[in-house]
Amino acid sequence: MRNDKLDPLLAKAITKPLMVMLSGVSDSNTGALVIAMESLDGILSERRDQLHPQLCHFLENRSYQKALHFIEKTDG
Repeated sequence: MRNDKLDPLLAKAITKPLMVMLSGVSDSNTGALVIAMESLDGILSERRDQLHPQLCHFLENRSYQKALHFIEKTDG
C-alpha cells in the first residue's frame, strides 16, 4: 500500500543509483550506468506499490534529476 511518505531505506536504495546515473552521465562510465539503471528498474517493478505515483512517473521516464529532487523534497 502506497503512502505519500517514502520509507527512508527505500529512499536510500533509490538515491544511490540516481546519483550514479547523474554523475556517470558526464563520466561516461557505462558499466556503472547499466548497473544503476537496472537497479532503478528493479525497484520500480518490485516496489511500485510503495512509491508515490509522481516518483514512479519520473523513474519510468528516466527523469533522474526530477526523481532525486522529489526524494529530497519529501525528505525520504
